[in-house]
Amino acid sequence: MSPIILALLPNGLLMCLGALLRHRFSNEVWLSIDKLNFQLLFPVLIFYSAASRKAQLDDVLIIGSGALSITLLGCLLAMPLRKLQQGPKKFLDFAGIWQTTWRFNTAIGMIAIQALPEESRGLMSIAIGFAVPLANILAVLVLSHGQSMSFSRTVKSILLNPFLLASIGGLLASNIDIHLILDNTLSSLASAATPLALLSIGASVHLKVLMKINLFSFSINSIKLALLPAITLFSCKMLDMSNEQCVILTLFAALPTSSSAHLLAHAFGADRHIVATVIAQSTLLACLSLPFWMGIIIP
Repeated sequence: MSPIILALLPNGLLMCLGALLRHRFSNEVWLSIDKLNFQLLFPVLIFYSAASRKAQLDDVLIIGSGALSITLLGCLLAMPLRKLQQGPKKFLDFAGIWQTTWRFNTAIGMIAIQALPEESRGLMSIAIGFAVPLANILAVLVLSHGQSMSFSRTVKSILLNPFLLASIGGLLASNIDIHLILDNTLSSLASAATPLALLSIGASVHLKVLMKINLFSFSINSIKLALLPAITLFSCKMLDMSNEQCVILTLFAALPTSSSAHLLAHAFGADRHIVATVIAQSTLLACLSLPFWMGIIIP
């Protein structure tokens, strides 16, 4: 069995476990887990990932600009899907799903790079560090638009978003040559974020619905798992980038969507169940698509 499939398999099992535990706990418990993840655990994971890997200045321009371009491209490619009849009727619910085309699973990205040489792994943290702020700004913008927020409330939501604050703080901390006294505490909190999020996603998704992929969800997943990495790989070759840079950017583009996307959707009042379904589909389909892309790009 592929090492990547083995690495992704625990994520699928955790979602299945969440589905089995759905009725063992009240809805308030699952909502509290979502709130804990949104306000504490995922911000710690983002901060810790960025702060623990110092960015190399000579790679920042290419990898950073590439990650920003991939994020924007995912947003633009999915915009026309609003017109599909199979999609959500309310713009707010569409915005909750729309964000899944440009957001990415940081945890799976950190797992996938273990297949690369050690000297290449730091480049993924550059991509993540640059893309996280933009991904969250775009997500807050479209979700706040769905809520018909005023301009001042939209700006406030963006500036006070825990994911944005954590990513900026992590990038700043990575360039300060200090030892984090709370390193072990941050590491423990960060390691709890993904398992709890996957359990909550599983509890939000009915497995029968998971298997019913319509044209809308198929298009969303195709953009994230097939079209984005294909365009990225082609662009890297056309721009004559180094093989190392091409591998990192294509792998970044091929990552399944973020397991925290449903947290932000819920925070803005969008339907978290349909967002959780798309996240689950993306994560499970990545068990096939991610090994495929890694087989193409890794020599």
